[in-house]
Amino acid sequence: MSTPTDPTLDTTAAQWFTLSKELLNAIADHPAFPTEGANQSFKDEILAIRDGLLADPSSTQATSTGVDVQEALTRYAGHAEKALGNLTTQLREIAGLLLNFTGSSDGADPKLAELRQSLLSAEDPDTLKALRQEIIERLEKSQQQADAQSKRGEALTEKLQDRVALLENFMSAPAPAPAPQDSTVTTDPCTGLPDWREADRAIQRAQSAGREVSIAVFYVHRMNYVNTRFGSVIGDKVLFVCSQHLATALVRPADALYRWKGPSFLAILEREEGQSHTENDIQRLLATPLSQYLETPSRTVYLPIKLTGHAVPATETSVAAIRDWIDRYILRASVENRLTD
Repeated sequence: MSTPTDPTLDTTAAQWFTLSKELLNAIADHPAFPTEGANQSFKDEILAIRDGLLADPSSTQATSTGVDVQEALTRYAGHAEKALGNLTTQLREIAGLLLNFTGSSDGADPKLAELRQSLLSAEDPDTLKALRQEIIERLEKSQQQADAQSKRGEALTEKLQDRVALLENFMSAPAPAPAPQDSTVTTDPCTGLPDWREADRAIQRAQSAGREVSIAVFYVHRMNYVNTRFGSVIGDKVLFVCSQHLATALVRPADALYRWKGPSFLAILEREEGQSHTENDIQRLLATPLSQYLETPSRTVYLPIKLTGHAVPATETSVAAIRDWIDRYILRASVENRLTD
Protein backbone atom coordinates (compact mmCIF):
# COMPACT_ATOMS: atom_id res chain seq x y z
CA MET A 1 0.00 0.00 0.00
CA SER A 2 1.43 3.36 -1.03
CA THR A 3 1.40 6.21 1.47
CA PRO A 4 -0.77 9.22 0.42
CA THR A 5 1.17 12.42 0.42
CA ASP A 6 -0.20 15.48 2.23
CA PRO A 7 0.85 18.56 0.28
CA THR A 8 1.01 20.48 3.58
CA LEU A 9 3.83 18.19 4.87
CA ASP A 10 7.41 18.99 4.13
CA THR A 11 10.03 16.33 3.33
CA THR A 12 11.14 15.94 6.96
CA ALA A 13 7.58 15.42 8.23
CA ALA A 14 6.89 12.86 5.50
CA GLN A 15 9.96 10.91 6.55
CA TRP A 16 8.74 10.85 10.15
CA PHE A 17 5.37 9.50 9.04
CA THR A 18 7.10 6.77 7.01
CA LEU A 19 9.26 5.84 10.00
CA SER A 20 6.20 5.73 12.27
CA LYS A 21 4.47 3.38 9.84
CA GLU A 22 7.50 1.02 9.79
CA LEU A 23 7.79 1.03 13.58
CA LEU A 24 4.10 0.18 13.95
CA ASN A 25 4.53 -2.66 11.46
CA ALA A 26 7.48 -4.02 13.45
CA ILE A 27 5.60 -3.84 16.74
CA ALA A 28 2.60 -5.60 15.23
CA ASP A 29 4.81 -8.37 13.81
CA HIS A 30 6.55 -9.06 17.15
CA PRO A 31 4.06 -8.81 20.04
CA ALA A 32 5.28 -10.14 23.37
CA PHE A 33 2.14 -11.35 25.14
CA PRO A 34 2.27 -14.83 26.69
CA THR A 35 -0.92 -15.98 24.88
CA GLU A 36 -1.65 -16.06 21.17
CA GLY A 37 -5.10 -14.48 21.59
CA ALA A 38 -3.65 -11.43 23.34
CA ASN A 39 -0.96 -11.21 20.69
CA GLN A 40 -3.52 -11.14 17.88
CA SER A 41 -5.71 -8.50 19.58
CA PHE A 42 -2.73 -6.24 20.12
CA LYS A 43 -1.53 -6.80 16.55
CA ASP A 44 -4.96 -5.94 15.10
CA GLU A 45 -5.14 -2.77 17.16
CA ILE A 46 -1.69 -1.57 16.06
CA LEU A 47 -2.43 -2.34 12.41
CA ALA A 48 -5.71 -0.35 12.61
CA ILE A 49 -3.77 2.62 14.00
CA ARG A 50 -1.27 2.26 11.18
CA ASP A 51 -3.99 2.11 8.52
CA GLY A 52 -5.58 5.29 9.92
CA LEU A 53 -2.25 7.09 9.63
CA LEU A 54 -1.73 5.82 6.08
CA ALA A 55 -5.16 7.01 5.02
CA ASP A 56 -4.67 10.53 6.37
CA PRO A 57 -1.00 11.52 6.93
CA SER A 58 -1.94 14.93 8.26
CA SER A 59 -1.07 16.85 11.40
CA THR A 60 -4.55 16.25 12.80
CA GLN A 61 -4.31 12.51 12.18
CA ALA A 62 -0.81 12.45 13.67
CA THR A 63 -2.22 13.83 16.92
CA SER A 64 -5.03 11.28 16.88
CA THR A 65 -2.59 8.45 16.10
CA GLY A 66 -0.35 9.51 18.97
CA VAL A 67 -3.28 9.29 21.39
CA ASP A 68 -4.31 5.88 19.98
CA VAL A 69 -0.76 4.55 20.39
CA GLN A 70 -0.64 5.80 23.99
CA GLU A 71 -3.94 4.06 24.81
CA ALA A 72 -2.77 0.82 23.22
CA LEU A 73 0.48 1.05 25.15
CA THR A 74 -1.42 1.53 28.40
CA ARG A 75 -3.55 -1.55 27.76
CA TYR A 76 -0.44 -3.47 26.71
CA ALA A 77 1.41 -2.47 29.87
CA GLY A 78 -1.50 -3.49 32.10
CA HIS A 79 -1.83 -6.89 30.43
CA ALA A 80 1.95 -7.42 30.50
CA GLU A 81 2.14 -6.47 34.18
CA LYS A 82 -0.49 -9.06 35.06
CA ALA A 83 1.14 -11.73 32.92
CA LEU A 84 4.60 -10.94 34.29
CA GLY A 85 3.25 -11.10 37.84
CA ASN A 86 2.07 -14.67 37.27
CA LEU A 87 5.31 -15.49 35.47
CA THR A 88 7.37 -14.03 38.32
CA THR A 89 5.64 -16.33 40.82
CA GLN A 90 6.32 -19.36 38.63
CA LEU A 91 9.96 -18.38 38.12
CA ARG A 92 10.51 -17.90 41.85
CA GLU A 93 9.15 -21.42 42.43
CA ILE A 94 11.51 -22.79 39.79
CA ALA A 95 14.43 -20.88 41.29
CA GLY A 96 13.60 -22.32 44.71
CA LEU A 97 13.53 -25.87 43.34
CA LEU A 98 16.88 -25.40 41.61
CA LEU A 99 18.52 -23.90 44.68
CA ASN A 100 17.20 -26.71 46.88
CA PHE A 101 18.49 -29.24 44.34
CA THR A 102 22.04 -27.97 44.88
CA GLY A 103 21.64 -28.04 48.66
CA SER A 104 23.34 -31.43 49.03
CA SER A 105 26.69 -29.69 49.58
CA ASP A 106 25.42 -27.51 52.45
CA GLY A 107 27.04 -29.86 54.94
CA ALA A 108 30.46 -28.77 53.72
CA ASP A 109 29.53 -25.09 54.08
CA PRO A 110 26.53 -24.30 56.35
CA LYS A 111 26.56 -20.67 55.14
CA LEU A 112 25.11 -21.82 51.79
CA ALA A 113 21.63 -22.46 53.22
CA GLU A 114 21.44 -18.91 54.58
CA LEU A 115 22.62 -17.45 51.28
CA ARG A 116 20.00 -19.40 49.33
CA GLN A 117 17.17 -18.02 51.47
CA SER A 118 18.51 -14.50 50.99
CA LEU A 119 18.68 -15.04 47.24
CA LEU A 120 15.05 -16.12 47.03
CA SER A 121 13.80 -13.01 48.85
CA ALA A 122 16.15 -10.44 47.28
CA GLU A 123 14.88 -8.18 44.47
CA ASP A 124 17.61 -5.56 44.06
CA PRO A 125 19.78 -6.50 41.02
CA ASP A 126 23.06 -5.59 42.73
CA THR A 127 22.16 -7.65 45.80
CA LEU A 128 21.17 -10.62 43.62
CA LYS A 129 24.44 -10.42 41.73
CA ALA A 130 26.53 -10.32 44.90
CA LEU A 131 24.63 -13.22 46.48
CA ARG A 132 24.92 -15.32 43.34
CA GLN A 133 28.67 -14.74 43.11
CA GLU A 134 29.21 -15.69 46.74
CA ILE A 135 27.13 -18.87 46.37
CA ILE A 136 29.03 -19.88 43.22
CA GLU A 137 32.39 -19.34 44.90
CA ARG A 138 31.37 -21.36 47.96
CA LEU A 139 29.94 -24.18 45.83
CA GLU A 140 33.13 -24.36 43.76
CA LYS A 141 35.26 -24.47 46.92
CA SER A 142 33.06 -27.22 48.39
CA GLN A 143 33.29 -29.20 45.15
CA GLN A 144 37.08 -28.88 45.08
CA GLN A 145 37.28 -30.14 48.65
CA ALA A 146 34.99 -33.06 47.81
CA ASP A 147 37.03 -33.93 44.70
CA ALA A 148 40.28 -33.81 46.66
CA GLN A 149 38.82 -36.06 49.35
CA SER A 150 37.58 -38.49 46.70
CA LYS A 151 40.99 -38.62 45.01
CA ARG A 152 42.69 -39.26 48.33
CA GLY A 153 40.28 -42.11 48.96
CA GLU A 154 40.87 -43.59 45.50
CA ALA A 155 44.64 -43.32 45.90
CA LEU A 156 44.49 -45.03 49.28
CA THR A 157 42.30 -47.80 47.87
CA GLU A 158 44.70 -48.40 44.97
CA LYS A 159 47.70 -48.49 47.32
CA LEU A 160 45.95 -51.01 49.55
CA GLN A 161 45.01 -53.15 46.55
CA ASP A 162 48.61 -53.17 45.33
CA ARG A 163 49.92 -54.06 48.78
CA VAL A 164 47.40 -56.89 49.12
CA ALA A 165 48.25 -58.22 45.63
CA LEU A 166 51.97 -58.10 46.32
CA LEU A 167 51.56 -59.79 49.70
CA GLU A 168 49.43 -62.49 48.10
CA ASN A 169 52.17 -63.16 45.54
CA PHE A 170 54.78 -63.47 48.26
CA MET A 171 52.59 -65.54 50.54
CA SER A 172 51.78 -67.97 47.74
CA ALA A 173 55.47 -68.82 47.24
CA PRO A 174 57.38 -70.86 49.82
CA ALA A 175 60.32 -69.27 51.57
CA PRO A 176 63.68 -69.92 49.89
CA ALA A 177 65.63 -72.76 51.41
CA PRO A 178 69.19 -73.93 50.81
CA ALA A 179 69.14 -76.23 47.81
CA PRO A 180 70.95 -79.55 47.79
CA GLN A 181 73.95 -79.73 45.50
CA ASP A 182 72.25 -82.18 43.15
CA SER A 183 68.97 -80.26 42.81
CA THR A 184 67.59 -79.68 39.36
CA VAL A 185 66.88 -76.23 37.96
CA THR A 186 63.32 -75.02 38.53
CA THR A 187 61.74 -72.95 35.78
CA ASP A 188 58.80 -70.62 35.43
CA PRO A 189 56.15 -72.28 33.20
CA CYS A 190 54.94 -68.94 31.82
CA THR A 191 58.25 -67.61 30.48
CA GLY A 192 60.55 -70.65 30.51
CA LEU A 193 63.06 -68.70 32.61
CA PRO A 194 64.66 -70.02 35.81
CA ASP A 195 62.38 -69.01 38.67
CA TRP A 196 63.00 -66.93 41.79
CA ARG A 197 64.48 -69.91 43.66
CA GLU A 198 67.24 -70.17 41.09
CA ALA A 199 67.72 -66.40 41.24
CA ASP A 200 68.15 -66.54 45.01
CA ARG A 201 70.75 -69.28 44.70
CA ALA A 202 72.59 -67.33 42.01
CA ILE A 203 72.71 -64.24 44.26
CA GLN A 204 74.20 -66.36 47.06
CA ARG A 205 76.81 -67.84 44.70
CA ALA A 206 77.79 -64.40 43.40
CA GLN A 207 78.16 -63.10 46.96
CA SER A 208 80.24 -66.08 48.05
CA ALA A 209 82.55 -65.75 45.05
CA GLY A 210 82.88 -61.98 45.43
CA ARG A 211 81.94 -61.43 41.78
CA GLU A 212 81.50 -57.88 40.52
CA VAL A 213 77.84 -58.09 39.49
CA SER A 214 74.75 -55.91 39.55
CA ILE A 215 71.29 -57.06 40.59
CA ALA A 216 68.57 -55.57 38.36
CA VAL A 217 64.87 -55.86 39.22
CA PHE A 218 62.06 -55.23 36.68
CA TYR A 219 58.37 -54.74 37.43
CA VAL A 220 55.48 -55.16 34.94
CA HIS A 221 52.68 -52.72 35.76
CA ARG A 222 48.91 -53.20 35.65
CA MET A 223 49.04 -57.01 35.67
CA ASN A 224 46.15 -57.23 38.14
CA TYR A 225 44.05 -55.17 35.70
CA VAL A 226 45.17 -57.22 32.68
CA ASN A 227 44.36 -60.54 34.33
CA THR A 228 41.01 -59.28 35.58
CA ARG A 229 39.98 -57.59 32.32
CA PHE A 230 41.37 -60.00 29.72
CA GLY A 231 42.14 -63.22 31.58
CA SER A 232 45.29 -65.08 32.56
CA VAL A 233 46.00 -66.14 28.96
CA ILE A 234 46.65 -62.54 27.95
CA GLY A 235 48.42 -61.89 31.26
CA ASP A 236 50.85 -64.75 30.60
CA LYS A 237 51.51 -63.42 27.09
CA VAL A 238 52.35 -59.99 28.49
CA LEU A 239 54.89 -61.53 30.86
CA PHE A 240 56.35 -63.59 28.02
CA VAL A 241 56.73 -60.50 25.81
CA CYS A 242 58.56 -58.71 28.64
CA SER A 243 60.87 -61.68 29.24
CA GLN A 244 61.79 -61.84 25.54
CA HIS A 245 62.42 -58.11 25.44
CA LEU A 246 64.79 -58.29 28.41
CA ALA A 247 66.51 -61.43 27.15
CA THR A 248 67.24 -60.04 23.69
CA ALA A 249 67.96 -56.38 24.52
CA LEU A 250 69.74 -56.60 27.88
CA VAL A 251 71.25 -59.98 28.66
CA ARG A 252 74.83 -60.73 27.55
CA PRO A 253 76.53 -64.16 27.53
CA ALA A 254 77.82 -63.71 31.10
CA ASP A 255 74.47 -62.46 32.43
CA ALA A 256 71.46 -64.38 33.70
CA LEU A 257 67.73 -63.54 33.66
CA TYR A 258 65.15 -64.97 36.08
CA ARG A 259 61.41 -64.77 36.67
CA TRP A 260 60.96 -63.36 40.16
CA LYS A 261 57.80 -63.45 42.29
CA GLY A 262 54.66 -61.82 40.91
CA PRO A 263 54.86 -59.62 37.79
CA SER A 264 58.60 -59.09 38.10
CA PHE A 265 61.96 -60.25 36.76
CA LEU A 266 65.49 -60.29 38.13
CA ALA A 267 68.75 -60.15 36.20
CA ILE A 268 72.31 -60.74 37.40
CA LEU A 269 74.54 -58.59 35.20
CA GLU A 270 78.32 -58.67 34.87
CA ARG A 271 79.51 -55.35 33.48
CA GLU A 272 82.93 -53.80 33.22
CA GLU A 273 81.58 -50.31 32.53
CA GLY A 274 80.48 -49.56 36.08
CA GLN A 275 77.20 -49.25 37.97
CA SER A 276 76.11 -45.89 36.51
CA HIS A 277 76.67 -47.13 32.95
CA THR A 278 74.67 -50.28 33.74
CA GLU A 279 71.79 -48.23 35.11
CA ASN A 280 71.81 -45.99 32.04
CA ASP A 281 71.62 -49.06 29.78
CA ILE A 282 68.64 -50.34 31.75
CA GLN A 283 66.74 -47.06 31.54
CA ARG A 284 67.38 -46.76 27.79
CA LEU A 285 66.07 -50.29 27.38
CA LEU A 286 62.93 -49.54 29.38
CA ALA A 287 62.26 -46.40 27.34
CA THR A 288 61.56 -48.58 24.28
CA PRO A 289 57.76 -48.92 23.77
CA LEU A 290 56.43 -52.42 24.44
CA SER A 291 52.80 -52.05 23.31
CA GLN A 292 51.63 -55.23 21.61
CA TYR A 293 48.73 -56.78 19.71
CA LEU A 294 47.97 -60.03 21.54
CA GLU A 295 45.82 -62.80 20.08
CA THR A 296 43.27 -64.84 22.00
CA PRO A 297 40.96 -67.54 20.62
CA SER A 298 38.14 -65.01 20.40
CA ARG A 299 39.74 -61.60 19.79
CA THR A 300 42.79 -59.43 19.28
CA VAL A 301 43.81 -57.18 22.17
CA TYR A 302 46.12 -54.15 21.93
CA LEU A 303 47.82 -53.42 25.24
CA PRO A 304 50.30 -50.74 26.31
CA ILE A 305 52.89 -52.56 28.42
CA LYS A 306 54.76 -50.61 31.07
CA LEU A 307 58.00 -52.07 32.43
CA THR A 308 60.19 -50.30 35.00
CA GLY A 309 63.42 -51.37 36.65
CA HIS A 310 66.47 -50.48 38.71
CA ALA A 311 69.86 -52.02 39.58
CA VAL A 312 72.20 -52.12 42.58
CA PRO A 313 75.70 -53.55 42.93
CA ALA A 314 75.60 -56.94 44.67
CA THR A 315 79.09 -56.78 46.16
CA GLU A 316 78.42 -53.81 48.44
CA THR A 317 75.81 -55.49 50.62
CA SER A 318 74.69 -58.83 52.05
CA VAL A 319 72.36 -61.45 50.59
CA ALA A 320 69.70 -60.57 53.19
CA ALA A 321 70.00 -56.86 52.34
CA ILE A 322 69.66 -57.64 48.62
CA ARG A 323 66.50 -59.67 49.22
CA ASP A 324 65.05 -56.86 51.32
CA TRP A 325 65.92 -54.29 48.66
CA ILE A 326 64.24 -56.41 45.97
CA ASP A 327 61.03 -56.73 48.01
CA ARG A 328 60.95 -53.03 48.84
CA TYR A 329 61.57 -51.98 45.23
CA ILE A 330 58.73 -54.16 43.92
CA LEU A 331 56.36 -52.86 46.58
CA ARG A 332 57.33 -49.25 45.88
CA ALA A 333 56.95 -49.73 42.12
CA SER A 334 53.50 -51.26 42.52
CA VAL A 335 52.33 -48.43 44.78
CA GLU A 336 53.98 -45.29 43.39
CA ASN A 337 53.60 -46.02 39.69
CA ARG A 338 50.04 -47.31 39.88
CA LEU A 339 48.79 -43.72 40.11
CA THR A 340 50.23 -42.88 36.68
CA ASP A 341 49.19 -46.07 34.88
